Amino acid sequence: MSDFRTKRFPKAVVLELTYRCNHRCVFCSCPWEAPGSTYPKGEELSVEEWKRCIDILYQKGVKSFSISGGEVLLTDGFEEIIRYIREEGNQIGMSHPIVLISNALLMKEEYLRFFKEMNVHLSMSLPGYQTFREHTGVDNAEGVLHWFRKANELGLATTVNITVTGKNYHELFETISIGLINGASDVLLNRFLPGGRGLVYLPELLLSPDQINGMLVTAEEVLSHARRYAHLGTEIPYCSIQHPEKLERVKIGYKCSAAKSFFVIDP
Repeated sequence: MSDFRTKRFPKAVVLELTYRCNHRCVFCSCPWEAPGSTYPKGEELSVEEWKRCIDILYQKGVKSFSISGGEVLLTDGFEEIIRYIREEGNQIGMSHPIVLISNALLMKEEYLRFFKEMNVHLSMSLPGYQTFREHTGVDNAEGVLHWFRKANELGLATTVNITVTGKNYHELFETISIGLINGASDVLLNRFLPGGRGLVYLPELLLSPDQINGMLVTAEEVLSHARRYAHLGTEIPYCSIQHPEKLERVKIGYKCSAAKSFFVIDP
């Protein structure tokens, strides 16, 4: 087998820093959460191992970093890893925002100030407002909205990250709206994809073709009122969209970009 250092990498990478999470999301697609999973969860990388990994990624031409988990804020030394990405990137002229994906349960104002300093774009999960606990096992919808407001006060760019399921489809208009009203800069919609723990809850989470189109229409309506834009994080085949010409504010990917536009390194 050839050494991975000889391979061409996509320009964007997601670093999954930890397997650990303080939510129990029914829609979680992490492969290690699948029922009966034999996913080979090894020992999590140390801060120094992540630094060596980041060095190699920069050498291979990676230009954009996203930080995920599990839940990032449970990772010892996550600030040191973020600082290393930023400082090493600055030396070679890489100024892209670092995207950090969090459920915000452990968020602090000191973290927000650090993220502002490090040019981090913070993406926080809001899988429904009324159905938040039903989706996550945690009653923290108001906590997430609080941190959107605090981030907005600091001038920190944020995304409200909404996984759309059969459970929260009925409140999608309200969920998008309340995220924007509380200060989110952008919207990311992810239709539920079967995988991980979500396989257990498949019948109640999976969207029908009509609901997928309804999701797009609803998002377009809210975004038109708010004069904002949204991206769809999970691709939809173009032929399944009923009126693509009417979607001016929802940006949709039609082809899978995994291992093409971006790739993932697990813990």
